[in-house]
Amino acid sequence: MLKGCQQHHNPMEGQKSSDYFLFACVYFLEGILGLSGIGLLLFMKEELGLSIAQVSVYSGLLALPWVLKPVYGLLSDYFPLFGCRRKSYLVLAVVFSSAGWITTSWVSTLVGFLAAQLLVDIGIASLDVVADGLAVQKSTDKNRGFIQALCWGSRSLGAIIAGYSGGYLLGYLSYRHLFQLTAIFPLLLLPIIALVTEPKPKRIIFSTAPYITRKIWLVILFLFLFFATPSFGSPFFFFLNEQLGFSPVLLGSLTSLASFGGLVGAMAYARFGDRYPVRPMLTLLVTGNLLLTMVYLLVIGPASASVIYLVNGFVGYVSLIACMSLLAKNCSPGAEATTFALATSIVNFAGNVVSPVLGGALLPLLGLRALIVCAALSHLLALWSLRYVR
Repeated sequence: MLKGCQQHHNPMEGQKSSDYFLFACVYFLEGILGLSGIGLLLFMKEELGLSIAQVSVYSGLLALPWVLKPVYGLLSDYFPLFGCRRKSYLVLAVVFSSAGWITTSWVSTLVGFLAAQLLVDIGIASLDVVADGLAVQKSTDKNRGFIQALCWGSRSLGAIIAGYSGGYLLGYLSYRHLFQLTAIFPLLLLPIIALVTEPKPKRIIFSTAPYITRKIWLVILFLFLFFATPSFGSPFFFFLNEQLGFSPVLLGSLTSLASFGGLVGAMAYARFGDRYPVRPMLTLLVTGNLLLTMVYLLVIGPASASVIYLVNGFVGYVSLIACMSLLAKNCSPGAEATTFALATSIVNFAGNVVSPVLGGALLPLLGLRALIVCAALSHLLALWSLRYVR
């Protein structure tokens, strides 16, 4: 048995630990910023006076900076700042994000709130792009799956802590004080960024050649259809809060459970993901998502909600990591951030903009239960697109 274990490749071999540490910390930050997730939803409804449908729509519009990821990728790939393609932009992204959270704690109008949160998302989205560029740049066939699992597993760990802590802290802090606390976390990345090493930037000639191959476009088609399902996240949050009487602490615990499921999913993929063909795995995962979405109709209390959130977190992260690994494998050398960002921006547009806006528009017409059924059945389109994925 020991002899067999020695034959396994060490995915960290040949890589600096500071690189992996940065990847883990950036994604952990994305997860820990969910500390204000519950507070933001309640702030929008209670202090800004938005309806549940409006909360869903505006949440989608606030995700627009994630659609502009190719712009951030182009900047970091082709326009080095202070002699660095990555580090300088990482610092700017951290400052933007922190400033956005501070501004959010001051504003009292919808326009001011939207502007502040757009600044937050610009910072985090650009941070994500530059870190992705580094991750893809340092990926090989032997460690690609490990790096993606490390990144998304770290995000899950941050979200686990943020979910419960965010709900708990709302019992002691105002929304605005919680936003100010959240502003501290991006700044903690600054000393870690200082440890990152990157080669002296070479002059890269901009090319109009397509960054994305036909194979990746087919994967993107599947991802778009998979993530563009009508979202019922915000309406279901308020259903749990107002109809079933779930407290902020309990709602935060559900978020943590989903993130824990995601962490287990990331660990499982890192261990077993490369052993199975992608297409059969995704067929199983999409079918599972369809069935699990329908199960939301059966939520009647904390126990049923806990099981559903946990399993959904696991299935969601396994499918996400599998697809991100496939995208990373086909990125254009020398323009890693741009290629990966161009692909994922389309996915982000589907999941973070189209999905909540569509859900918010359909909610007044269908009601929550019919919206859940519609979201479940829309997974059939993703299943159809899988015939073209290899």
